[in-house]
Amino acid sequence: AGGPEEAAATLRRELRYALPVSLAREVEYDHPRTSLLFIGPPTASAQQTHLLGRLWLRGTDGFAVSTITRFAGIPFGDQFRVLSLWLLHDDEGPGGAGGGCCHVITAVKVLMSRSSFLRGRVRAGTDEEMLPTMQRWCAAALREVAR
Repeated sequence: AGGPEEAAATLRRELRYALPVSLAREVEYDHPRTSLLFIGPPTASAQQTHLLGRLWLRGTDGFAVSTITRFAGIPFGDQFRVLSLWLLHDDEGPGGAGGGCCHVITAVKVLMSRSSFLRGRVRAGTDEEMLPTMQRWCAAALREVAR
């Protein structure tokens, strides 16, 4: 279950933020498992909803990209979803560095659908995986901008 409408509602409810959604899509892929118990297969089937919206942030034009990821085929995968939010805006507003700089703000939140004794481990594993993921995305963005 999921979809763009449900994802936008989840974003409003969990972050108390109404993203003006311009584009939305559903993506499925195999996510390599790097943490959390290693019971089951080495990859997890992931379904991800991507939302993109334009916003005005800190006096400049920007974009918000949000993803909500659901996992299947792993133990307790039906008990949580992972929400990530990326806010990107020009750094040319009041007090900004200018010169074509871009400011990125990221956030991640584990959404537990029911109480579980693994709540702490799921959150720790998500935090552990997110830093390298965010670093890869930022490096890819910098390579794309440099082209």
